[in-house]
Amino acid sequence: MVHVPATTAQVKTPGRRGRPPKHRDPVIPVPAADGSTPKPTFISSLSFKGDVASTSSHSASPLPTPTQNPNELSGPSSSQPNLSSSSQPRSPAPVASPTTVSANAATNGNPNQGTTYEPVRGRAPRKSKSEAMAALTARSVSPSERGSAGTTPQPNGVSGGPRSNGAGAKPSTKQPQQPTVPEAPPVDWSHIKMPRRNVDPPRTTPRPFGIEDCPAFYPTAEEWKDPMAYVKSISDRARAYGICKIVPPEGWKMPFVIDTKTFSFKTRLQRLNSIEASSRAKINFLEQLYRFHQQQEAVGPVVPTINHKPLDLWLLRKEVHGRGGFDIVSRTKQWGEVARAMSYDGIVGVSTQLKNAYIRIILPFEQFSDHIRNSPSMSALSPEIRYPPTSPGAASRMGGRMAAASQAPSRMSRMRANASATNGSANGKTGISASVSRTSTPLSISSSSLSEPSEEEKPNLKSDIKIEVTPAEDGDVSMNGIATTSTPLPTISTHKEKPPGYVQGDSCEVCNSGDKGTQMLLCDGCDRDPPLLHVPKGQWFCHICLFDTGGDYGFDEGEDHSLHSFQARDLAFRKAWFEAHRPAPPPEGHNDPYRYKVGDVELGEDDVEREFWRLVESPLETVEIEYGADVHSTTHGSASPSLETHPLDPYSKDGWNMNNMPIVSDSLLRYVKSDISGMTVPWVYVGMVFSTFCWHNEDHYTYSVNYMHWGETKTWYGIPGDDAEKFEAAIKSEAPDLFEAQPDLLFQLVTLMSPKRLKEAGVRVYGCNQRPGEYVITFPKAYHAGFNHGLNLNEAVNFAVPDWLNDGRDCVRRYQEHQKLPVFSHEELLITITQHSTSIKTATWLLDSLREMIDGHLALRKKLRQAVSNIPEATEEHDVPEDQYQCAVCKGFSYLAQVTCQCTKQVACLEHWTELCGCPHTNRTLRKRFDDNQLLGILRKVQERSTAPVTWRRTLQATLAGPEKPELRALRSLAKDATEMEVTLPEYPNLRKFVDKANHIVQRALDMLTPRSLPTFRRFLPRKQTSEIQPLVNGEYDAQDVADLLREADDLWFDSDEMRGLVSLDRWAAGWDRRAGEMLAELHRAGPNAPLDKAAWDALFFEAYTYNYSVRRFDDVGRVAKRIRLLEELRAVQDSPLTMEDVEELQKQAVNCSLPPENEQAVKLKELAERGTQWCKYAHMVLDTPIIALEDLNKLVAPPCSVPVFPSLLERIDSVRGRAREIEKQAKAILYPSVGRRTPIQEAMRLVSSTQKDFLIPAVQILAEVAPQAAHIEKTCFDIINNRYSPQASHKPLFEELRDMRNTVQKKLWMFTIPSFDIVDQQLVQHDAWLEKLPWYRTPEPAMQGKLIVDDVVQNTRPEDDSPPSDPECTCICPLPVKVTVEKQADAVQCDHCGAKFHSKCIEGSCPFCDHHHWNGSLTKTRNFEYIDLLPIARAAPDLTRNYSLAWKHMDIIITYVDRLTRAIDIFLAGVNERTIDPAPPHFIPQTRHFLRKLYKMQFSIKARADIPSYGLTLCHVHRLLANSTKPAQDASQKKKAQRRPKFIFTAEVMPLASDGSRCLCKGSHVGHRLITCNSCSYNFHGYCVRYDEANHPAPKPWRCPMCMIRKGKQYPQSAVRVRTVAEQEADVYVDTKACLENYSWQLIRQRLPPPTDYTIILELERFVPGSNQYPESSLAAKPPAPAPQPQRSAGSSTPTPREPSRTPKPAASSGPGSTSGSASQPAASGSSSSNSRAIMPSPAYIAPNVSKRKAPTSPAAENPRRVKLLFREGDKATDEATSRADRPAA
Repeated sequence: MVHVPATTAQVKTPGRRGRPPKHRDPVIPVPAADGSTPKPTFISSLSFKGDVASTSSHSASPLPTPTQNPNELSGPSSSQPNLSSSSQPRSPAPVASPTTVSANAATNGNPNQGTTYEPVRGRAPRKSKSEAMAALTARSVSPSERGSAGTTPQPNGVSGGPRSNGAGAKPSTKQPQQPTVPEAPPVDWSHIKMPRRNVDPPRTTPRPFGIEDCPAFYPTAEEWKDPMAYVKSISDRARAYGICKIVPPEGWKMPFVIDTKTFSFKTRLQRLNSIEASSRAKINFLEQLYRFHQQQEAVGPVVPTINHKPLDLWLLRKEVHGRGGFDIVSRTKQWGEVARAMSYDGIVGVSTQLKNAYIRIILPFEQFSDHIRNSPSMSALSPEIRYPPTSPGAASRMGGRMAAASQAPSRMSRMRANASATNGSANGKTGISASVSRTSTPLSISSSSLSEPSEEEKPNLKSDIKIEVTPAEDGDVSMNGIATTSTPLPTISTHKEKPPGYVQGDSCEVCNSGDKGTQMLLCDGCDRDPPLLHVPKGQWFCHICLFDTGGDYGFDEGEDHSLHSFQARDLAFRKAWFEAHRPAPPPEGHNDPYRYKVGDVELGEDDVEREFWRLVESPLETVEIEYGADVHSTTHGSASPSLETHPLDPYSKDGWNMNNMPIVSDSLLRYVKSDISGMTVPWVYVGMVFSTFCWHNEDHYTYSVNYMHWGETKTWYGIPGDDAEKFEAAIKSEAPDLFEAQPDLLFQLVTLMSPKRLKEAGVRVYGCNQRPGEYVITFPKAYHAGFNHGLNLNEAVNFAVPDWLNDGRDCVRRYQEHQKLPVFSHEELLITITQHSTSIKTATWLLDSLREMIDGHLALRKKLRQAVSNIPEATEEHDVPEDQYQCAVCKGFSYLAQVTCQCTKQVACLEHWTELCGCPHTNRTLRKRFDDNQLLGILRKVQERSTAPVTWRRTLQATLAGPEKPELRALRSLAKDATEMEVTLPEYPNLRKFVDKANHIVQRALDMLTPRSLPTFRRFLPRKQTSEIQPLVNGEYDAQDVADLLREADDLWFDSDEMRGLVSLDRWAAGWDRRAGEMLAELHRAGPNAPLDKAAWDALFFEAYTYNYSVRRFDDVGRVAKRIRLLEELRAVQDSPLTMEDVEELQKQAVNCSLPPENEQAVKLKELAERGTQWCKYAHMVLDTPIIALEDLNKLVAPPCSVPVFPSLLERIDSVRGRAREIEKQAKAILYPSVGRRTPIQEAMRLVSSTQKDFLIPAVQILAEVAPQAAHIEKTCFDIINNRYSPQASHKPLFEELRDMRNTVQKKLWMFTIPSFDIVDQQLVQHDAWLEKLPWYRTPEPAMQGKLIVDDVVQNTRPEDDSPPSDPECTCICPLPVKVTVEKQADAVQCDHCGAKFHSKCIEGSCPFCDHHHWNGSLTKTRNFEYIDLLPIARAAPDLTRNYSLAWKHMDIIITYVDRLTRAIDIFLAGVNERTIDPAPPHFIPQTRHFLRKLYKMQFSIKARADIPSYGLTLCHVHRLLANSTKPAQDASQKKKAQRRPKFIFTAEVMPLASDGSRCLCKGSHVGHRLITCNSCSYNFHGYCVRYDEANHPAPKPWRCPMCMIRKGKQYPQSAVRVRTVAEQEADVYVDTKACLENYSWQLIRQRLPPPTDYTIILELERFVPGSNQYPESSLAAKPPAPAPQPQRSAGSSTPTPREPSRTPKPAASSGPGSTSGSASQPAASGSSSSNSRAIMPSPAYIAPNVSKRKAPTSPAAENPRRVKLLFREGDKATDEATSRADRPAA
């Protein structure tokens, strides 16, 4: 079994001329790939619908079914699926245009609901001439120049409104109301090719089938402006190819304006291998053969199998007919050649088998067909009966280019009998079924074979029922002994009158009788009722339907699509198809720039072209394609902007716009009175891959133009009009049966034939690949076809130029031969042209066609009048409806005259009037649109206009042939007439050159003859200059120029008024020269002082000046005329003030007019000039001085009236003086400003500097004295502010000098702005106020002098003196030992409490070490201030004080040295607090006394804060406790002293919360990231900052932050962590936190590390809380720490920030009774006073803060963590510095 795949793809688009079939195609046996003929089988169907592919296989059927597709094999199984990919059954339906849209069209959102489709019956109703031509004039305006050639189209535009409301409807400017259409998804423009200018490269390989490319034209922007002119220019070359391609110039791009969201269209289905001519002929033949044998009574013959393949009956018949037919082949014994032609070589007996098969199967059908077609009954049939009208989709173009013919649906065969008929059957049943099931259509699954009918269709032998034929007039039918009793021979008369009440199907079509109803059948094809004697089995067809198989072939309707859905279907099908059918790789060297990819397959245009023709000619693969053809722009909108929809778009007026091209000025279709959809109104075409348009030429043989807006390539094939007859002969020879059944087949656009076979038949075929943005033009009578390579959108329309008229006339005659309805009336078109175009150009090309039409028509009228004498005639004054022009016989329009009859409303043309009806000819009437005289008058007017060139030529010859010179005006008139004719005249170019040259000569003559306007002499006015309107110069032309011009005119041989004027001019010049000479001679004799006659000299001068002619004495006469006017002007202005320019001008004029120097006016003029010259010299001397004094300028500003000066010089003086006065004004504004205004020093200095170079101004001199003083003060104060002031030895003390400056500024420099002085002065006031706050300021006590206090502080705070004296006898308050001897026993005293010994002179009263009254303020001291009070005073010191005041230096020393001492005391107290003091270490008491000794000598109280006791009181308390302690040996059971780890406080902990509530390491710079919370410190951190991303790496539960991990000495798992202090200056120094924790370090341990190589978290250490171990391990520190170095002083300050020290140990909580020991930080305490071990307890009035629990800083660093580094001193690395810095006041 061989399974033959058949592929079906569906895509839909309303076809232009396709039509739905009544039936499907019969099946034909298909040879297998190996050459064998398999048994008929079901097809393995692969269906492509969108991108879904499905396969199905079925079991084999033993016999072929002729009613199925010839390329598909099926059996009778009921499970056979429909081989079309469409899910809905495709029932035949007429294709019509929606001409009426009901009001409820949009009900329930269904766009199709409520829409009524009516078939188009004819062309649209005609307008009246006036209305039509008004619309024509309004719409045919030539498009103006485009505003911008580079308008970029938008893919989703707004659809344009149509110009008519449907196919064949009356044109209207209103757009019909459309049903609401839901918006479709947008089109994917990324997969669509858009327009661009392509220049096709030369091909390296030939086109498929070896055809040539048609020419491609690339017009320039200038050529592109006029479309019709450009088409005419290329017509001679392109017409020989039938088609051509035009690529617009660069920058021109037609916008695409269809709204792709609402645009929808209906498609047509195209089955590719059914379009091919020979394939469809084969289908029709087999179906006719099937019907013939189906109606036979006997069992049909079996189709033989030869070489394991079913015999191809179609090929057998074709080969036999090609050799002359059965008789000739048999007589000449050519059956062997037939076998070889069918590839049956080497098979024994094949010739006999073929002959027998032909005799059994084909020959009976042929003999029967010949007999029936040659019978009188069939020959009498009208063409409508013999060849029924085409189905709806294939109609010719009328108003909507589609005539929708009604198609009767197929009906079941039925008996016209009573249900109780007595005719019995063999099975005993009484009666015959009233309805016999019709056999299935050619694509159904239940059809039977030729040889084996179904059981129901086999005759019942018992009943012996036979269908007998009613005897025909020509006797019984016999076909060489083969009985044909199954089919009657009806005689159907189309002219026989039907009886009243006649209904088709109720009466016999032959006799029109309703008798014998039981013996009539309805034909299953046409419902006619020929009489039969018996009822046939199964389906029955009359002869007409039997031989009309395939006559109504057309394209089925497809689905409704949007551009989006159509694009999706095209892309899916292309991808699936070409991935399954990959093309061969291109040959080496093949250059195809247009190759592209579909999926993963690379395609070229040639690959798609070869695949298309393979599918068209393939019998094995059936591909069904959808094509969106003939989409009416009137209902769907044009793709190009129109004047109705886009009036502001410049492209809406472009001549190449599809909406404008049919109606531009030179297109003849503009004279068609109504819009013709698809012809004068464009149609839109939406194609998909393989969608095709079949061979056709345009309606009326017009030109067509097709523009591709976007999409894939469209391939065109064109045949020149000269080869049209060859083409028709070739395609008819390919499928003669088709053209026998349908002579008008080529009008229907449903037939293809391969270009290869056409070339083999001698037809010239040319190809063309159209791409986006390109035009394709087809020429008259040229057949063309083509197909699409993928989704594209084109727009097409027709046009015509004058050379089309003969082709249009031939097309109308051909339409009459084929009875095809024309689109418009050719006669009416010619008449309309004569009425609306009266130019000579139109008459020249219209005359021949018009004469032929009118002469031929008048001849027909004459013939009619001769045939019917005295025939009534009527003339219509106006146009009538179009159907009253249409001939009922030939279907043509007879516009000029028609023949009517009273019996019918139909009319006939003058050629077929005899066939109108059967009435006597005398009943006919000749109805005329124009009578004979009117037609002759129209012809005569056109003829007169056309003969204008002949008349013009005769006039020209007569003008040039005379003896005299021809007049130029006559030649100009002839040239103008020739230009207006717009026709080609051979003499015109030479005449044009002659006239142009003569015009040039005449123009020169006019220049000489044209009079010049009279000059206006200069009128002298004081201080004003005016000149002549034009120079008083001689004429431009002389006598030689006149002679030369006259000679040129004689040489050219013409005459004119201008030439005659030149002759007169020459004579006048001679006379004027003579008169001028006489007057000049008389003037010379009279002398220079003689009076002059002004009137005479002016008349002589103006006469010569009028002509542009140069005369000899013109200059002499002109000087005399000027001298007269000069003397008048000198007398007029002698008392008026003059400028030096006026004087110089008068002197110049005196020289020009030769005024004698001794003239009185000349002498006065000379004196005036000398006075002005002297004044100007003085002014120049002043102005040329380097430094101009304002006083000199004031003198020059007003010269005397009798002195003429130059205005420019006076303006210069005014300008310079104005500048000087402006500077003086500015200087005075600075020196004497208004209240509240002061001037910057720089501005005053700039004014002085810029002025002293040019001017000498008193106010500026004063300013030059005071401004430098202010600048000096400003500079001095600026240096003071910036601490750069260095006083001179001779200067006063700074603060005294500042007070002197203040006095100077207030008295002399108050007008200046001195910012630095203002700052210093303000600080001077603050300094004075600050001094008042000092405790020792202006006190009479000597001990309160600042110098003494500083000396005591420095003496008692020295670092080297921090340790107590080594001598144990140094117990006095002074540092000297107390030596107690017998002799000096009275010089010493001893404290009873502590046993300390004192010198008697050193103390008074109690022991200062034990008595707290010395320290709590109870005892009055000279220095009764506290150290804590000095700190706010120090903070309030201004910069001036800090930098230059001695008092500040004393204050700074006191605070700095005391602060250093308190640090040492803090360290000591911290050690005391950490240790067990019972017994106390031996060094504690001496150290305590030593610190008390220092504090006692400084005499003022020292506290860290105001709310805590002083250091003296604290040390006093500690001393008392230590003095009471004993020193017993330590209990062995006592635990070792506990150690305390250091603590780290980081910057992130002390800074304010961020806006998102985080206290992250980024200090709030990453706000917005996800937060995570530490389970130890409960702070929120950004996951990004601590290296945890919730999406990729979520944090573990529980999670601890890097700060908590560092405090615990653990490694942070997610990232490396380093710690550095905020004050650290070295980049590679970090804190070794692990070493600090392991060694309980009391100070920071630092280490150097290399730069990090991976992500590392850097923690900033804000504070460090020391550990308990003062002496780290030897690996870290080998000796006790040295005393902290003195902190470096920052700029502008010498005071370090004090800290808050810790002095007393924290009291330990009781561990309960029996506790005997405790740690250093929590010592054991006992309730018994006799305990051997006691802790140092603080005084009840004092609670000392622990260092580790110190209050958070309140300094600016704590308020703003970003400033921490700025507040740290450089190089400050001491632990105590880092701990206490934040608590000190800012310096």
